[in-house]
Amino acid sequence: MINNFKPLAKNVHWTLMGLVVIAYVLLISNSNEQDQIIRRLTKIMITTTSLWAGILVVLTLKHGSKEKLVEKIRKGYSKLLDSYLFVIPANILLIGVFSYLAYILTFYRNVEFISEGKVELFQSDKYDEKIRIGVIEPGDITPFRIKIGNRHFFYQKLGDNHINSIPSVSILPLWNENELTRISLPIEAEYELLP
Repeated sequence: MINNFKPLAKNVHWTLMGLVVIAYVLLISNSNEQDQIIRRLTKIMITTTSLWAGILVVLTLKHGSKEKLVEKIRKGYSKLLDSYLFVIPANILLIGVFSYLAYILTFYRNVEFISEGKVELFQSDKYDEKIRIGVIEPGDITPFRIKIGNRHFFYQKLGDNHINSIPSVSILPLWNENELTRISLPIEAEYELLP
């Protein structure tokens, strides 16, 4: 029974690694440099990849230098995957990372903002709440990842204390038939749905 578990654990490990990479690439492919979620995820991915590479280097050095480097890395990682102390926590961690990425892909949508002037955008879904989303450059279409549901935004020109409110925006889920929402600032009419 236990010997049958090892190949399954290895296959699950490789599958989860592939799914995490695919989900991460999907996220970064449709985001901008101001996306705070992507910034955090990139730091996490760099840290975990560095740890993973460090473990591989240590195993490579440990198992001798007579073999070719790629073969040593493959054998070292295979030995790691044979160890339950590595493969079970690693798979649990990969399941957690993939679940988080799938949550972000499913429950957050890109909303495009365009402004005539340089403004700072905020979200306020609760009384006395002010969450900074980012800066919108004049004339640029700037996408931000926003959680689905009814959202309340406001903006202010940089260097100005006057706050301008935006009518409530309904961010629809990915599986909804409506396309991506674009909001033009200053608001002259309700937001528009792109065809």
